[in-house]
Amino acid sequence: MAVYVGTKMAGILGALSALLGLTLMPLVFVLVMAFSYFRFKEVPAVKSVLHGASAAAVAMTVAMVIQTGRKTLTSLMPVLLAAACFVLNGVLRWPLPVTLAIVAPVALIWAWPRKAAV
Repeated sequence: MAVYVGTKMAGILGALSALLGLTLMPLVFVLVMAFSYFRFKEVPAVKSVLHGASAAAVAMTVAMVIQTGRKTLTSLMPVLLAAACFVLNGVLRWPLPVTLAIVAPVALIWAWPRKAAV
């Protein structure tokens, strides 16, 4: 949207400015955070903060899984598909693209709209 507005307001220069504005600050932020991490990762206080942040990230992920599961795992087939993904990727450690290549076609066939029986 910013690139579109930049194009409408100032042509190519506006589009380039908008694109630079959208990408430069996140890039600088990530580089500063990476530098800070590699510079201070062995400081005990920083280790404690990162340990707490990782615990919070795990808790947020579990909360998201629970909320998504409540909305989507409403019948037997979605539960079986989720279990198949978990077993293939989580237990057997198959790569995600292979897991999806197996499970996604089954899910699409199951979810494909059908004509109602008359």
